[in-house]
Amino acid sequence: MGRRREPRKEIQAQVRIFGTDSSGKVFSDKAVTVNVSRNGAELSGVHPTLNLDEIIGLSYGANRVHFRVKWVGEPGTAKEGHVGLLNTSPEKTSLGLSTTGSCTRHSRAASCGPPKVLSFQVPESVELHTQEGLPSGTTSDLSVADVSSK
Repeated sequence: MGRRREPRKEIQAQVRIFGTDSSGKVFSDKAVTVNVSRNGAELSGVHPTLNLDEIIGLSYGANRVHFRVKWVGEPGTAKEGHVGLLNTSPEKTSLGLSTTGSCTRHSRAASCGPPKVLSFQVPESVELHTQEGLPSGTTSDLSVADVSSK
């Protein structure tokens, strides 16, 4: 678990992982993201035994991205069931989860905490209109705010 090239955003989202485990058995299982960046992710709840440098797939909604296993948490430690992954296709946005924002895993600000907004990148742009029907712009990144805290 060496130095990261970029900060990761703490996002907990259920994903599906698939591939071949260390014994050569094909698997498809659920896991949860701990943190993500454009080029990597940390997952928890990983049950298949994975080898370092193994390529596995992750799917989130309609998005599918392949990752290389960079580290595996040691059994009997707090990182058991965790894996560190590197995106094998960095030109693809990692899973479509937004990694923008100022609160990173290494932030010490009191305002940092679980994300209040989960953002999804959509394949087509969306035109927005005001209540009067006037066009106000387009977007390709949609999110729904957690209004329960307001």
